[in-house]
Amino acid sequence: MNYLFFAADHDIAPANGDAYFRYVRIYEEGTPCAARLEEAADISIAPNMAVFPNPASDRLGMNAQGLENGPAALRLYNFLGQELNAWTLETAGGQTSLEIPANTLDNGTYLLRLQSGKQMLTKHVVIQR
Repeated sequence: MNYLFFAADHDIAPANGDAYFRYVRIYEEGTPCAARLEEAADISIAPNMAVFPNPASDRLGMNAQGLENGPAALRLYNFLGQELNAWTLETAGGQTSLEIPANTLDNGTYLLRLQSGKQMLTKHVVIQR
């Protein structure tokens, strides 16, 4: 029976931001294991968006990563589906962020929707004072 696992290996170039993984195959019956070190340059981050604090009272932060580079549209909706505000953001390195003033919003639940190319991310936001 063979076992294959991956181990992170940062001893080649520590603290420079590169990620390396060692592919290790272990064989039964005392056969030596084989290991190969390869740079993991093609690992992509799944698109995700974080909204904080949630619930919020006066300010709301938004960070997103794993996006397509280029312009992104961020929209805030109430639960009736009415668009309350819209922002055009630029994604650099697949990331973007924004601080949103929430002090003019009434207490309640809102929808924050980010669209970047064909990617769409949505989060519920609660305003509570």
